[in-house]
Amino acid sequence: MRYDAAYGIRSFLAPVSRSAITYDLAYGIRKRPDDQLRQALLTAAAEKNPALNKLPSGAAEYGADIGGVLQWKPLLQEAERQFGVPWQVLGAIMAIESGGNAKARSPQGAVGLMQIMPNYHAGRAAKYGGDLWDPKVNIFTAADLLSELYRRYGSWDKAAAAYFGAIDASGNVTGARDAIGTSGYDYVDKFRNTLAKLQQLEQAGGKVVPGSGWSIFGGARFPITQEYANYNPSMYSSGYHTGIDIGAPSGTRLYSPFRGTVVQAGWNGGYGNSVTIKLDDGKVLILGHLSSVAVRPGQRVDAGAFLGLSGSTGYSTGPHVHVEMRDQSGKIIDPRNYLMF
Repeated sequence: MRYDAAYGIRSFLAPVSRSAITYDLAYGIRKRPDDQLRQALLTAAAEKNPALNKLPSGAAEYGADIGGVLQWKPLLQEAERQFGVPWQVLGAIMAIESGGNAKARSPQGAVGLMQIMPNYHAGRAAKYGGDLWDPKVNIFTAADLLSELYRRYGSWDKAAAAYFGAIDASGNVTGARDAIGTSGYDYVDKFRNTLAKLQQLEQAGGKVVPGSGWSIFGGARFPITQEYANYNPSMYSSGYHTGIDIGAPSGTRLYSPFRGTVVQAGWNGGYGNSVTIKLDDGKVLILGHLSSVAVRPGQRVDAGAFLGLSGSTGYSTGPHVHVEMRDQSGKIIDPRNYLMF
Protein backbone atom coordinates (compact mmCIF):
# COMPACT_ATOMS: atom_id res chain seq x y z
CA MET A 1 0.00 0.00 0.00
CA ARG A 2 1.28 3.48 -0.87
CA TYR A 3 2.03 5.81 2.05
CA ASP A 4 -0.31 8.45 0.62
CA ALA A 5 -3.14 5.90 0.86
CA ALA A 6 -2.08 4.54 4.24
CA TYR A 7 -1.58 7.90 5.93
CA GLY A 8 -4.01 10.17 4.09
CA ILE A 9 -1.37 12.35 2.41
CA ARG A 10 -3.01 14.77 0.00
CA SER A 11 -1.66 16.88 -2.80
CA PHE A 12 -0.27 20.37 -2.17
CA LEU A 13 -3.33 21.87 -3.82
CA ALA A 14 -5.75 20.44 -1.26
CA PRO A 15 -6.88 22.38 1.82
CA VAL A 16 -5.48 20.80 4.94
CA SER A 17 -7.72 20.41 7.95
CA ARG A 18 -6.43 20.63 11.50
CA SER A 19 -7.40 17.01 12.18
CA ALA A 20 -5.92 15.79 8.92
CA ILE A 21 -2.72 17.81 8.60
CA THR A 22 -0.51 16.11 6.05
CA TYR A 23 3.14 15.31 6.37
CA ASP A 24 3.89 16.55 2.85
CA LEU A 25 2.93 20.11 3.84
CA ALA A 26 4.50 19.90 7.28
CA TYR A 27 7.83 18.60 6.04
CA GLY A 28 8.01 19.73 2.40
CA ILE A 29 7.56 16.21 1.03
CA ARG A 30 6.37 15.89 -2.56
CA LYS A 31 6.64 12.57 -4.43
CA ARG A 32 9.63 10.89 -2.85
CA PRO A 33 10.44 7.17 -2.67
CA ASP A 34 8.72 5.13 -0.02
CA ASP A 35 11.77 4.88 2.23
CA GLN A 36 12.06 8.66 2.45
CA LEU A 37 8.36 9.00 3.20
CA ARG A 38 8.71 6.34 5.86
CA GLN A 39 11.58 8.19 7.49
CA ALA A 40 9.67 11.49 7.42
CA LEU A 41 6.69 9.82 9.10
CA LEU A 42 8.91 8.33 11.79
CA THR A 43 10.54 11.73 12.34
CA ALA A 44 7.16 13.40 12.72
CA ALA A 45 5.96 10.74 15.16
CA ALA A 46 9.10 11.16 17.23
CA GLU A 47 8.28 14.84 17.74
CA LYS A 48 5.13 13.83 19.62
CA ASN A 49 3.28 16.76 18.05
CA PRO A 50 -0.47 16.14 18.55
CA ALA A 51 -1.41 18.25 15.53
CA LEU A 52 0.74 16.05 13.30
CA ASN A 53 0.12 12.66 14.87
CA LYS A 54 -3.67 12.79 14.90
CA LEU A 55 -4.43 11.28 11.52
CA PRO A 56 -8.09 10.91 10.53
CA SER A 57 -9.78 7.57 11.14
CA GLY A 58 -13.40 8.50 10.57
CA ALA A 59 -14.34 9.39 14.14
CA ALA A 60 -16.97 12.03 14.92
CA GLU A 61 -14.43 14.20 16.74
CA TYR A 62 -13.11 15.54 13.44
CA GLY A 63 -16.11 17.83 12.93
CA ALA A 64 -14.28 20.70 14.62
CA ASP A 65 -12.88 21.92 11.30
CA ILE A 66 -14.37 22.26 7.80
CA GLY A 67 -11.16 22.84 5.86
CA GLY A 68 -10.80 19.23 4.76
CA VAL A 69 -14.23 19.08 3.09
CA LEU A 70 -13.93 22.19 0.93
CA GLN A 71 -11.96 20.36 -1.77
CA TRP A 72 -15.01 18.13 -2.29
CA LYS A 73 -17.47 21.00 -2.79
CA PRO A 74 -18.04 20.34 -6.54
CA LEU A 75 -19.00 16.70 -5.82
CA LEU A 76 -21.16 17.77 -2.89
CA GLN A 77 -22.98 20.26 -5.09
CA GLU A 78 -23.47 17.60 -7.77
CA ALA A 79 -25.05 15.38 -5.11
CA GLU A 80 -27.26 18.29 -4.02
CA ARG A 81 -28.59 18.66 -7.56
CA GLN A 82 -29.34 14.95 -7.85
CA PHE A 83 -30.72 14.16 -4.38
CA GLY A 84 -31.92 17.51 -3.01
CA VAL A 85 -29.65 17.34 0.04
CA PRO A 86 -27.95 20.74 0.60
CA TRP A 87 -24.22 20.46 -0.02
CA GLN A 88 -23.59 22.06 3.38
CA VAL A 89 -25.54 19.24 5.10
CA LEU A 90 -23.43 16.65 3.29
CA GLY A 91 -20.28 18.64 4.05
CA ALA A 92 -21.11 18.88 7.75
CA ILE A 93 -21.57 15.10 7.97
CA MET A 94 -18.32 14.60 6.04
CA ALA A 95 -16.41 16.93 8.36
CA ILE A 96 -17.64 15.02 11.39
CA GLU A 97 -17.14 11.56 9.94
CA SER A 98 -13.80 11.78 8.13
CA GLY A 99 -12.48 15.34 8.16
CA GLY A 100 -12.50 15.16 4.35
CA ASN A 101 -10.10 12.21 4.17
CA ALA A 102 -11.18 9.87 1.34
CA LYS A 103 -8.99 7.07 2.78
CA ALA A 104 -10.51 7.15 6.27
CA ARG A 105 -11.55 3.83 7.80
CA SER A 106 -13.10 3.41 11.25
CA PRO A 107 -12.28 0.52 13.59
CA GLN A 108 -15.84 -0.71 13.00
CA GLY A 109 -15.27 -0.94 9.22
CA ALA A 110 -16.92 2.26 7.94
CA VAL A 111 -15.07 3.60 4.91
CA GLY A 112 -14.44 6.77 2.94
CA LEU A 113 -15.49 10.38 3.11
CA MET A 114 -18.93 9.75 4.59
CA GLN A 115 -17.93 6.64 6.59
CA ILE A 116 -20.35 4.22 4.94
CA MET A 117 -20.68 0.70 6.37
CA PRO A 118 -20.32 -1.58 3.29
CA ASN A 119 -22.21 -4.50 4.80
CA TYR A 120 -25.27 -2.32 5.41
CA HIS A 121 -25.25 -0.18 2.28
CA ALA A 122 -23.73 -2.33 -0.47
CA GLY A 123 -27.07 -2.45 -2.31
CA ARG A 124 -27.50 1.32 -2.18
CA ALA A 125 -23.87 1.88 -3.24
CA ALA A 126 -24.31 -0.52 -6.18
CA LYS A 127 -26.67 2.00 -7.81
CA TYR A 128 -23.76 4.44 -8.16
CA GLY A 129 -20.93 2.08 -9.08
CA GLY A 130 -20.44 0.03 -5.93
CA ASP A 131 -16.89 1.06 -5.00
CA LEU A 132 -17.27 2.94 -1.71
CA TRP A 133 -13.60 4.02 -1.85
CA ASP A 134 -14.57 6.11 -4.89
CA PRO A 135 -15.38 9.60 -3.49
CA LYS A 136 -18.34 10.09 -5.83
CA VAL A 137 -19.87 6.71 -4.99
CA ASN A 138 -19.34 7.36 -1.28
CA ILE A 139 -20.93 10.82 -1.37
CA PHE A 140 -23.84 9.75 -3.57
CA THR A 141 -24.60 6.76 -1.33
CA ALA A 142 -24.69 9.05 1.72
CA ALA A 143 -26.82 11.63 -0.12
CA ASP A 144 -29.31 8.93 -1.13
CA LEU A 145 -29.53 7.77 2.49
CA LEU A 146 -29.81 11.27 3.96
CA SER A 147 -32.54 12.18 1.46
CA GLU A 148 -34.52 9.14 2.61
CA LEU A 149 -33.94 9.99 6.29
CA TYR A 150 -35.08 13.59 5.78
CA ARG A 151 -38.30 12.43 4.13
CA ARG A 152 -38.89 10.10 7.07
CA TYR A 153 -38.10 12.48 9.96
CA GLY A 154 -38.70 15.95 8.47
CA SER A 155 -35.55 17.71 9.73
CA TRP A 156 -31.86 17.64 8.96
CA ASP A 157 -31.02 17.41 12.67
CA LYS A 158 -32.99 14.19 12.95
CA ALA A 159 -31.64 12.93 9.64
CA ALA A 160 -28.12 13.49 10.98
CA ALA A 161 -28.98 11.70 14.25
CA ALA A 162 -30.41 8.77 12.30
CA TYR A 163 -27.30 8.69 10.11
CA PHE A 164 -25.29 8.40 13.32
CA GLY A 165 -27.68 5.76 14.67
CA ALA A 166 -29.17 7.67 17.58
CA ILE A 167 -32.90 8.00 16.95
CA ASP A 168 -35.80 6.00 18.38
CA ALA A 169 -38.91 4.53 16.78
CA SER A 170 -40.83 7.76 17.48
CA GLY A 171 -38.24 9.90 15.70
CA ASN A 172 -36.60 11.31 18.82
CA VAL A 173 -32.85 11.88 19.10
CA THR A 174 -31.34 9.61 21.76
CA GLY A 175 -28.19 9.58 23.86
CA ALA A 176 -26.85 6.40 22.21
CA ARG A 177 -23.06 6.51 22.06
CA ASP A 178 -20.48 5.30 19.56
CA ALA A 179 -17.22 3.52 20.32
CA ILE A 180 -15.41 6.74 21.26
CA GLY A 181 -18.17 8.03 23.54
CA THR A 182 -19.93 10.53 21.26
CA SER A 183 -23.65 10.59 22.07
CA GLY A 184 -26.48 11.31 19.68
CA TYR A 185 -26.93 14.71 21.34
CA ASP A 186 -23.21 15.46 20.90
CA TYR A 187 -23.41 14.45 17.27
CA VAL A 188 -26.34 16.74 16.54
CA ASP A 189 -24.55 19.64 18.26
CA LYS A 190 -21.46 18.99 16.13
CA PHE A 191 -23.66 18.79 13.05
CA ARG A 192 -25.39 22.10 13.81
CA ASN A 193 -22.14 23.93 14.50
CA THR A 194 -20.39 22.55 11.44
CA LEU A 195 -23.41 23.23 9.24
CA ALA A 196 -23.46 26.85 10.45
CA LYS A 197 -19.82 27.29 9.44
CA LEU A 198 -20.50 25.93 5.97
CA GLN A 199 -23.61 28.07 5.55
CA GLN A 200 -21.53 31.14 6.35
CA LEU A 201 -19.50 30.44 3.22
CA GLU A 202 -22.52 31.47 1.16
CA GLN A 203 -22.26 34.98 2.55
CA ALA A 204 -20.29 37.55 0.60
CA GLY A 205 -16.62 37.02 1.29
CA GLY A 206 -13.24 38.01 0.01
CA LYS A 207 -14.08 41.67 -0.51
CA VAL A 208 -10.88 43.67 -0.56
CA VAL A 209 -10.78 47.27 0.66
CA PRO A 210 -7.37 48.82 -0.07
CA GLY A 211 -5.42 49.33 3.14
CA SER A 212 -7.95 47.55 5.37
CA GLY A 213 -6.81 44.74 7.62
CA TRP A 214 -10.40 43.53 7.76
CA SER A 215 -10.03 42.43 4.13
CA ILE A 216 -8.21 39.42 5.59
CA PHE A 217 -11.58 38.36 7.05
CA GLY A 218 -13.65 39.17 3.96
CA GLY A 219 -14.76 42.46 5.49
CA ALA A 220 -15.97 40.93 8.77
CA ARG A 221 -14.76 42.58 11.99
CA PHE A 222 -13.65 40.78 15.14
CA PRO A 223 -12.18 42.01 18.43
CA ILE A 224 -8.48 42.80 18.62
CA THR A 225 -7.31 40.63 21.50
CA GLN A 226 -3.70 41.81 21.62
CA GLU A 227 -1.91 44.76 20.09
CA TYR A 228 1.49 44.94 18.48
CA ALA A 229 4.50 45.35 20.84
CA ASN A 230 2.63 44.43 24.04
CA TYR A 231 5.40 43.64 26.52
CA ASN A 232 5.22 40.18 28.07
CA PRO A 233 8.60 38.48 28.49
CA SER A 234 6.99 35.44 30.13
CA MET A 235 5.19 34.67 26.86
CA TYR A 236 7.55 35.94 24.16
CA SER A 237 11.24 35.22 23.69
CA SER A 238 11.73 38.72 22.27
CA GLY A 239 9.84 40.21 25.22
CA TYR A 240 7.06 41.73 23.14
CA HIS A 241 4.25 40.72 20.82
CA THR A 242 5.33 40.75 17.17
CA GLY A 243 1.94 41.29 15.56
CA ILE A 244 -1.74 42.02 16.10
CA ASP A 245 -4.05 39.25 17.33
CA ILE A 246 -7.61 39.17 15.99
CA GLY A 247 -10.10 37.03 17.93
CA ALA A 248 -11.73 35.36 14.92
CA PRO A 249 -13.69 32.15 15.62
CA SER A 250 -12.16 28.92 14.36
CA GLY A 251 -13.21 28.21 10.80
CA THR A 252 -13.34 31.86 9.67
CA ARG A 253 -12.31 32.17 6.02
CA LEU A 254 -9.15 34.18 5.46
CA TYR A 255 -8.15 36.11 2.34
CA SER A 256 -5.05 37.83 1.09
CA PRO A 257 -5.26 41.64 1.38
CA PHE A 258 -2.47 42.07 -1.20
CA ARG A 259 -0.97 40.59 -4.32
CA GLY A 260 2.13 38.52 -3.72
CA THR A 261 3.82 35.12 -3.66
CA VAL A 262 3.30 32.46 -1.01
CA VAL A 263 6.70 31.61 0.48
CA GLN A 264 5.50 29.36 3.32
CA ALA A 265 2.30 27.43 3.97
CA GLY A 266 1.70 24.76 6.59
CA TRP A 267 3.17 23.94 9.98
CA ASN A 268 5.49 26.67 11.26
CA GLY A 269 6.47 26.02 14.88
CA GLY A 270 4.88 28.40 17.38
CA TYR A 271 2.85 30.00 14.59
CA GLY A 272 1.04 26.67 14.15
CA ASN A 273 -0.34 26.38 10.64
CA SER A 274 0.58 29.64 8.95
CA VAL A 275 0.70 31.33 5.56
CA THR A 276 3.54 33.70 4.68
CA ILE A 277 3.22 35.96 1.64
CA LYS A 278 5.97 38.08 0.13
CA LEU A 279 4.23 41.15 -1.26
CA ASP A 280 5.16 42.66 -4.59
CA ASP A 281 6.91 45.55 -2.84
CA GLY A 282 9.11 43.15 -0.83
CA LYS A 283 7.30 43.32 2.50
CA VAL A 284 6.12 40.11 4.14
CA LEU A 285 2.73 39.24 5.66
CA ILE A 286 2.35 36.31 8.09
CA LEU A 287 -1.00 34.90 9.23
CA GLY A 288 -0.59 32.45 12.11
CA HIS A 289 -2.52 29.81 14.11
CA LEU A 290 -4.72 28.69 11.18
CA SER A 291 -6.70 25.46 11.36
CA SER A 292 -6.05 24.77 7.67
CA VAL A 293 -4.22 26.23 4.69
CA ALA A 294 -5.42 26.29 1.08
CA VAL A 295 -2.31 27.53 -0.74
CA ARG A 296 1.19 26.20 -1.37
CA PRO A 297 4.69 27.72 -1.47
CA GLY A 298 5.49 29.36 -4.79
CA GLN A 299 1.86 30.11 -5.58
CA ARG A 300 0.98 33.59 -6.82
CA VAL A 301 -2.06 35.10 -5.09
CA ASP A 302 -4.16 38.14 -5.90
CA ALA A 303 -5.86 40.38 -3.36
CA GLY A 304 -8.95 38.49 -2.24
CA ALA A 305 -7.47 35.02 -2.78
CA PHE A 306 -8.67 32.41 -0.27
CA LEU A 307 -5.77 31.39 2.01
CA GLY A 308 -7.29 29.06 4.61
CA LEU A 309 -9.30 28.94 7.81
CA SER A 310 -8.59 30.47 11.21
CA GLY A 311 -7.97 28.28 14.24
CA SER A 312 -5.84 27.90 17.37
CA THR A 313 -2.82 25.85 16.33
CA GLY A 314 0.74 26.26 17.57
CA TYR A 315 1.49 28.46 20.59
CA SER A 316 -2.05 29.71 21.11
CA THR A 317 -4.36 30.03 24.08
CA GLY A 318 -7.57 30.29 22.02
CA PRO A 319 -8.96 30.82 18.52
CA HIS A 320 -7.42 33.88 16.84
CA VAL A 321 -5.34 35.02 13.88
CA HIS A 322 -1.87 36.44 14.43
CA VAL A 323 -1.21 39.15 11.81
CA GLU A 324 2.49 39.98 11.50
CA MET A 325 4.41 42.09 8.99
CA ARG A 326 8.09 42.51 8.16
CA ASP A 327 9.91 44.97 5.95
CA GLN A 328 12.13 44.13 2.97
CA SER A 329 15.07 43.34 5.29
CA GLY A 330 13.02 40.99 7.45
CA LYS A 331 12.67 43.40 10.36
CA ILE A 332 9.37 43.15 12.25
CA ILE A 333 7.18 46.23 11.75
CA ASP A 334 3.88 47.41 13.18
CA PRO A 335 1.10 45.98 10.94
CA ARG A 336 -0.79 49.25 11.43
CA ASN A 337 1.89 50.96 9.34
CA TYR A 338 0.54 49.03 6.39
CA LEU A 339 -2.96 47.91 7.37
CA MET A 340 -5.84 49.76 9.01
CA PHE A 341 -7.72 47.95 11.80
